[in-house]
Amino acid sequence: GELSSPQRADGVVVGDSGGASFATIQTAIGDGGAGTGETLTVGAGTFNESVTISVEGLTLEAGENVSPTIDAGGASGTAVGIEAADVRVEGFTVQNFAQNGMTIFPSANGAEVVDNTVDTSSVSQGTSFAINADEGGAENLLIKNNELGYGQTGSLQLNQNSEVTVEGNTISSAQGGGSVMGIV
Repeated sequence: GELSSPQRADGVVVGDSGGASFATIQTAIGDGGAGTGETLTVGAGTFNESVTISVEGLTLEAGENVSPTIDAGGASGTAVGIEAADVRVEGFTVQNFAQNGMTIFPSANGAEVVDNTVDTSSVSQGTSFAINADEGGAENLLIKNNELGYGQTGSLQLNQNSEVTVEGNTISSAQGGGSVMGIV
């Protein structure tokens, strides 16, 4: 949808094509004033950035019939960090990160990671995962219908999380040296 004010981000289209309100995802989240319970729709394209979601209830979704790519440019740490409760990330390809494709932090109760592809082919750090909830403590997580590559250590790590639903995920390129999924 169109923005009524440049301070509001709800329903905004992020992308480099005509009609987009913001050129980067992180700008739409931060400078766009995204508020609790709002939705950011991302258009086609490759977004060369790491993304931190610290807005409660934010939905970050791919636009209809597109699969935007978040390319972290080989940055250390995580490509997509979910720090707030009730965040949903849906429909992205995540690639070119050094450690974790997506990290679900303890404060991210109710996080949903759905229909994403996490390409771990660029992973360079020794302990790494496609999706990592190893910080411990996040509850009521949904990890569904994702295509997960195999990091240096594994594809999915859950540690001290409770009430987690993991279903319909595909894990590819599993090779020696670690576990496909670690649950502690």
